[in-house]
Amino acid sequence: MTERKPAFSGAIMILAVVILLTGHTAAYQTAQTDTLDNPVTAGEVSIELTEPGYTDRQQVAPNSEIIKDPTIINTGTVDAYVYLEVRIPVREVRLAERAQISPPEHLELFSFEPASSWSLIEKEEMENEMRYVFAYSKEICPGEKTTPLFEKIRTVSYAEGDVPENQELDVHILARAVQSFSWTDPLQAYQSYFIFARPNT
Repeated sequence: MTERKPAFSGAIMILAVVILLTGHTAAYQTAQTDTLDNPVTAGEVSIELTEPGYTDRQQVAPNSEIIKDPTIINTGTVDAYVYLEVRIPVREVRLAERAQISPPEHLELFSFEPASSWSLIEKEEMENEMRYVFAYSKEICPGEKTTPLFEKIRTVSYAEGDVPENQELDVHILARAVQSFSWTDPLQAYQSYFIFARPNT
């Protein structure tokens, strides 16, 4: 989507926050023989987060859509479960719909429709943002990529003036991965590694 001028004041600037995560998780033994002196190969967990259809610093208006398609590529040497964390800004705004303006509400400024291949495993309201964590439905092999978590995001129909013109708001996207062989499914892996084993990750 190319940059365009807003149809009216109160437009906001969207920033892409794409984080490249490489070697984030611990390497595990991936091959072993029945003798004690044979070598063991350690696999590497490495991923790349991309948004192939997204154009940075787009200017949008209320109730408008922009292409944003976060996708993970397995650039490591082992199969992995992968996760995407999305943080949506939250503000006190009035909704302008059907020629009526509602009282101020504490609302997320963007909405999205996750693909069926992703499952919501965490949702948490934080200071001025809503945090979502999604798990991909299956492990991905080296060289493979996920389907996009979503294809686009839409701004809410906030009333003119509730968001300062040209204010920059971040939609944060964070990718994580863990080697898949130790767990039976993505949720178990996430809970075991990212929550219990590394609570501050």
